[in-house]
Amino acid sequence: DKARPEVVCIGIKTVREICARMPLVMTEELLQELAEYKKFRDKAVTSAARSLIQLFRDLCPTMLVKKDRGRGADLERERDVYGSNRVSSRIDGAELLQEAILRGDLADSD
Repeated sequence: DKARPEVVCIGIKTVREICARMPLVMTEELLQELAEYKKFRDKAVTSAARSLIQLFRDLCPTMLVKKDRGRGADLERERDVYGSNRVSSRIDGAELLQEAILRGDLADSD
């Protein structure tokens, strides 16, 4: 609270970027504390805190307080466990390519 607003803003943005790459480093207590900066007196700090809240609305809305979740929060979404793997059996959108091939929509460019 005694730090300059520029330093606080850079710190929150850095935490947001770290959490975007590895969301499991964030705890609920730390997230709530950082989310309280949305009411800070400096505009840059409030926008950084809101961007962190928006990130966790997408990643794990259950970590946020109810008022920060938003209306369309996906509460059934579970938080990943450390070390868990998501293995896909198909590439997303592959069925669209197969349908286009069957319809003959794709022409050879050769």
